[in-house]
Amino acid sequence: MCRKFSNDTLANVSPFLIKKVIDYTAGSEVETCKKLRNGNILIKTKNYNQAEKLVKLVSLSPTVHIEISEHTSLNLTKGVIHSNDLRGIKEEEILDELRNQNVTEVKKILKEENNDSLKEIGLIILTFSSISLPTEMSIGYEKIKIRPYIPLPLRCKKCQRYGHIEKICKNAKICPNCANEFHTSEDNAECVNIKSFVNCKENGIQTYNHNSYDQKCPIFVREKEIQVIITLEKVDRRKAISTYKERNQYSGPSYSAVTRNNSALYSQTQESPAQSSTVTKPINQQRQ
Repeated sequence: MCRKFSNDTLANVSPFLIKKVIDYTAGSEVETCKKLRNGNILIKTKNYNQAEKLVKLVSLSPTVHIEISEHTSLNLTKGVIHSNDLRGIKEEEILDELRNQNVTEVKKILKEENNDSLKEIGLIILTFSSISLPTEMSIGYEKIKIRPYIPLPLRCKKCQRYGHIEKICKNAKICPNCANEFHTSEDNAECVNIKSFVNCKENGIQTYNHNSYDQKCPIFVREKEIQVIITLEKVDRRKAISTYKERNQYSGPSYSAVTRNNSALYSQTQESPAQSSTVTKPINQQRQ
């Protein structure tokens, strides 16, 4: 829920007013409702009927106009399948055949060959219009296992730090090879300084000389585990970092075990998914 026709947000709107209007409109109490740092409100409904009623709400009061829409990612799940039988079949055709299994997007993972050509390896990323990931699906007469898709940690190409993208970065540009202030004349010019990674440098980690692209970097390994928590538990980065710290204070099982078991899901570092169109449709499930 976000505010419209005003420079103000919903941050200072009475929580009593919010609850009364939401519960009345939804027909009953929703599962959760919390204010976000940007002043918007995230609502988790108990069922699709509640969500269908809430998206029609246009105001909380005569002076507080609002808009409610479905969350762009929390109502979707992504999984990876492996099927050699789907090699050579276009993504659009695969999508058409899998729509009845709630698939809304298909992206093949392609591997770059030595001659710069892209080769299919049988791995496909599927997006489902569902808050829970199916464990298997039908490809013709064959049952295929579905594994969670864990994206690589998000690293800014400007400051080389994790958790945000270059477009919104306000930090100084850092050399990805030596962790000093950017100093080469062009982005693709080679840095000849001793390798160093700014995240390790700031955390006092000097295990070996490595740059920001090194996947053996201890900070990268930590970020992979945080990304697993974000994906599987559907929480924001702040909560995932807190969970990671809590889990690593003890000798209990680590999330790294999950990343190892799903190592194929990280192949997008060297492999680029092909483009495909996205078709969305609501299903009668819990929505956010």
